[in-house]
Amino acid sequence: MTDNNYNLIGSAYSPFNEKYNRQSQYLLEGIIFDVAMNTCDINKKKKGIAFVKVNWELFDQKIKNITLTFSSEGVAMVDSFSNIGGDFLIEKAFSMAVDNMLANQKFYD
Repeated sequence: MTDNNYNLIGSAYSPFNEKYNRQSQYLLEGIIFDVAMNTCDINKKKKGIAFVKVNWELFDQKIKNITLTFSSEGVAMVDSFSNIGGDFLIEKAFSMAVDNMLANQKFYD
């Protein structure tokens, strides 16, 4: 999100720290709703595809209410055998889901 000029408060690895929550205008929750992955392994090398669907909720701290809910999806594919791991495909698919969340016009507004 910082790559897209959104200011984040606190560490990316402590989203539930109340000290930081009180400083933010919005809280964003993402729940991974669906994951699918298909890989082929040959001689310790992999190729494959992964899909992730994330349900998002935006909570407005001022009015103490969820102001927006929507979903986004992401897909990642490696079509030639390489030393990737399955976690790489899931991370890339999630990254695309985040990019698609940021591209959502209602979220942007």
